[in-house]
Amino acid sequence: MESPRHRRLAAAIVALTCCGLVACGGTVTPISDSRRVERVRYASGGSYLVIEVLDDSVVHFELSAAGVDTDTPLDTTPMVFKTEYPGPSRFSDNHVGVLRTAALTLTIEPDDLCLTVTSTDGASPVALTTLCPVALGGEKQTLTIAPNGTRHVYGLGEHFRTAAAPNGDWVGERVVPGAPEGN
Repeated sequence: MESPRHRRLAAAIVALTCCGLVACGGTVTPISDSRRVERVRYASGGSYLVIEVLDDSVVHFELSAAGVDTDTPLDTTPMVFKTEYPGPSRFSDNHVGVLRTAALTLTIEPDDLCLTVTSTDGASPVALTTLCPVALGGEKQTLTIAPNGTRHVYGLGEHFRTAAAPNGDWVGERVVPGAPEGN
């Protein structure tokens, strides 16, 4: 049974997913001297994945064909209001694709940069989602998102199935970008 906390964690991941593809605006800042935002970079075949662990249950990531360094915070979009985070209370990196906090396990497939997010703060682990990039740097860049219990998806920018009509749920639908930046 999916708890409200798992739904909130999944919503936070999906919300930050939108920031991961096209980033602009501000950056995320740690707000504690004793904790810090953790940044880890993975690369494969000219593509990269940078993960910022903002606290025990919120991650921000960027997938791209262009490189960045982990000393610089990832940009956020203007749609992300909160940009100050304490960092996780516990963090571990096994250096082969598994990151852990007090509430999450992130598993990264080194060959294709797929990212699986699992909630580990309950009695048993719950897989929240798996995100996989396809053709990064190509003309048809894609991010697949495994639903794992997601019931509804709203708020995909200015994409409307019927022009100028905010008409609901996007689960099972496909969004085709209208601009080279993916918007």
